[in-house]
Amino acid sequence: MPWLAGRMPRCNALAGGVAVEDHRVLDLLRKLTGPIGVPGMEDEVRQVLLELVEPLADQIRVDALGNLIAVRRGRSPFRLMLDAHMDEVGFVVSYIDDQGFLRLAPLGGWDARIIPSHLVTVVADDGRRVPGVVGSTPPHILDPEDSKKPHRLEDLFVDVGARSAAEVAALGIRIGSPAVIAYPFVELDGRRVAARALDDRAGCAALVLLLERLAAGGEPPVTVVVNFAAAEEVGMRGAQVAAYQIEPDLALAVETTAAADVPGVPPPRQPTRMGAGPALTVVDRSLVADRRVVAALAAAASEAGVPFQYRLPSAAGGTDAGAIQRSRAGVPAGVVSIPARYIHAPYGVLDLDDLHRTVDLLEVFVRQCPLEGLGPAPAMPVVEDRSGGALRRAAPGGDAGAAVGTAEAAGDGAPPRPQQAGRRGRGRGRGSRPLRPGTKSDLFRQLYDQGKSVLEIARETNSPYSFVYGVIRRYRARREQT
Repeated sequence: MPWLAGRMPRCNALAGGVAVEDHRVLDLLRKLTGPIGVPGMEDEVRQVLLELVEPLADQIRVDALGNLIAVRRGRSPFRLMLDAHMDEVGFVVSYIDDQGFLRLAPLGGWDARIIPSHLVTVVADDGRRVPGVVGSTPPHILDPEDSKKPHRLEDLFVDVGARSAAEVAALGIRIGSPAVIAYPFVELDGRRVAARALDDRAGCAALVLLLERLAAGGEPPVTVVVNFAAAEEVGMRGAQVAAYQIEPDLALAVETTAAADVPGVPPPRQPTRMGAGPALTVVDRSLVADRRVVAALAAAASEAGVPFQYRLPSAAGGTDAGAIQRSRAGVPAGVVSIPARYIHAPYGVLDLDDLHRTVDLLEVFVRQCPLEGLGPAPAMPVVEDRSGGALRRAAPGGDAGAAVGTAEAAGDGAPPRPQQAGRRGRGRGRGSRPLRPGTKSDLFRQLYDQGKSVLEIARETNSPYSFVYGVIRRYRARREQT
C-alpha cells in the first residue's frame, strides 16, 4: 500500500505527501470543542465544520434536522456512509425561580454526582455566554442521613448572580436556553489532551482529517458520504433521517467511546483502553454489528499495521450505527470508536495517537472497501402464483421494481394489489409514480448478458450498487438452477 507508506502512528501522519502535524490536530480539536452544541442546537459546530469541509467535498448540504452531509464522489456509485455526531450532552433551562436561580433539565446522559460546584455557561437569546455555578444544599446544614444520599439533578440549581427572575430575563435567559459545563481546552503531557465535548467532536475531527486525506490522495474507489449528525445524544434522530435520504450501501459510525483503564476498574469491565488504537464494536445497546463489516475492518487494520482493539460487548451505550442499520430495508453497519476517558463529564481525556490511528484505519477501509463481499443479504426464495409465473419478493435493498404491484404469495389466487399513486414503495424505487415491475431489473440483466460488470451497470444506469448486485446475483442463481 504505497499511499500508506511512511505512516508513523506515534509521529506525524502522512497522507499523499501532505503532513498532518500534531499542531494541526490540536488546532482542529480546539476549533471543534469550543462551540456549544447541545442536541438540536448544533448551529455553531455545524458552521465550523461547514467551513472546514466545504473545500473538500464535491457536494454539501444541510437537511431539515440540521445534519451536515458532505459527499466525496468515487469511481464507484457504491455509497459508504461515515457518521459522527456534532451534538454534546448538555442541559436546557427548565425553571427560573423568583430569586433568579435556574433549574436544569438534561439533554443526554449525565451522572448527577459530578455536576455540583462546576462552572456552567448558559447561552442567552443573543448568543452571549452567561457564566454560572451549579449549586446544591450546603453540606454543613444537611442531616447526617441526607448527606449520604447521592445528588439528584432536580435538587441542583444554577446561580448566575441574578437577584430576581426579572434580572435573569434581562440577561436574555429563558426557559429552553441551552447550557453546558464549559472548560477550556488543555494539553496534557504525553501526547494527550483534556477537553469538553470530545464525544463526539473527536469523531468529527477524524472525518475532517479523512476528507483531507481523500482530497489529497485522488479519487477514492467508492463514493464516501460523510454525515455530521445532529441530536445523537437524545435518540440518534439525525442519523436516522440522514440514512433515509443517503440510502447507503454500507455505513460506519465514527464515535468516541468510554475508556475505563483507570484505578479501581478491573480489565473485564474496561470497555476500551486509551492508547491501544481504535475500537471495533461487536455488540452494544443499539446495535449488533454486521459481522462482515467487523471482519473487514479488522482485516484492513491488520494488513496495514494499524493497532486496534475490540470494544467489550456491553448493554451500555449506543451509537448512530444502530439507527442507520434499521434504515429503510436495512444497512450493513459497524462502529469505529476513539477511546476517551471520562466522557459525558466536564472534561474528557484523549490520546492523539488513537485519533491518528482511527483516521489511518478509516482511510485503509475506504481505499480497500470490499464491495461485493458486503453486498445485500442472500436472495429470498422464488415462489409461484396461480398464473404459473415466477413471483419474486424483493430482498432488502434489492430488486424493488419486481416487488411493486404484485400479489401476496399466500397461494390464495388473490389478484395483484397495485401500489397507490403518489406513495413510495418500500424498496429503493423513489418518486411519486410507481415503478413498473421488472423494468430496471430487465435492463440490468440485458446489460449483464452483454458482458457488463455489476459496477459498470451501476454506473451506466445511475443505480445503487447494492440494488444492481442483488438483481444480478439472483439472476445468476436462477440460471445455474436451470
